[in-house]
Amino acid sequence: MRCVAAAFALLAWVPVAQAAPVQIVVLETSPAAETLSAGATAAGSTVARLPAGVSTWQQGAPMAARLVFDTSAVALLGPFDGAGAHVAAMLATKRRVPLIALSSEATFTRVFDPWIFRGVPDDEAQADALLRWVFPGADGPRHHAARVVVPDGREGRERADALTRACGRLGVSVSADAAAPVDTTLLWLDAPEATAYMAEPRASGAPILGSLRLDDPAFLAHGDGVAMPLLGGGGAAAGETHPLAWRLGHDLARAAVESARRDGPDPEKLRVRLSSGAALGSDGPDGAGVFHFDTHGNRVGAIPVGVVRGGRLVPAR
Repeated sequence: MRCVAAAFALLAWVPVAQAAPVQIVVLETSPAAETLSAGATAAGSTVARLPAGVSTWQQGAPMAARLVFDTSAVALLGPFDGAGAHVAAMLATKRRVPLIALSSEATFTRVFDPWIFRGVPDDEAQADALLRWVFPGADGPRHHAARVVVPDGREGRERADALTRACGRLGVSVSADAAAPVDTTLLWLDAPEATAYMAEPRASGAPILGSLRLDDPAFLAHGDGVAMPLLGGGGAAAGETHPLAWRLGHDLARAAVESARRDGPDPEKLRVRLSSGAALGSDGPDGAGVFHFDTHGNRVGAIPVGVVRGGRLVPAR
């Protein structure tokens, strides 16, 4: 009996192996980076990220490369901007680790790369859902005109091309005349520029449709009446208190955590799971909607519409 007791006493001193942490590298450096990282951390991952304000596309590229290659990350998350997402894609492919980017730029997944995934609907899909909502009817939105408002530069041209394709497919003409009457405006600016746009006087009372970029507390406080995609289980009207960036970080990190619990923290195993067409995300208060990735890494799922009311995005009626 003494031998058995001694054996149990010895076993009590043997350290219990702990599960390896699930590390994610966040490649977003805008003010949304902290919110995105907080959502990923709440899902059970540890997060490494670039210093605030350092652009992944410009001076931050070497820092991003060191961060990606010097960590044991099972996934890369972000960024939102198209140029930075292309840099992140090169790092992901070289490092052979899944990248779940949050850029809605159409060109991002145009060339098949098994390591690249898009965590939000692209600009064309967002515009399609909004146009079908604002112009309902059996015949579709025919014989209507829209104004497209995008930033200057390459990314603005990419957004304009995507919006023009969405309009053309539904028979909506895009007006190049800033003074011409239109039936709706597609506001595809980032939150600070869109807030300034909302402060300008406009003669037209046509509805304004905004992209997911505007589901941001900085814009919602000034965007009453703007319609935009509403990802998740009803947003603020259902008691949701987390911003979209938090919910996206939580959804996408949770996929990595669940994969690691089942198969270990292996980037290849996570890539296979993300590519399998399995349902991801959640419509609950911590989620940004149920979706899956198609064979090109695009997010596929419902795109309900919300309207800004009193600084909150609520389901459209």
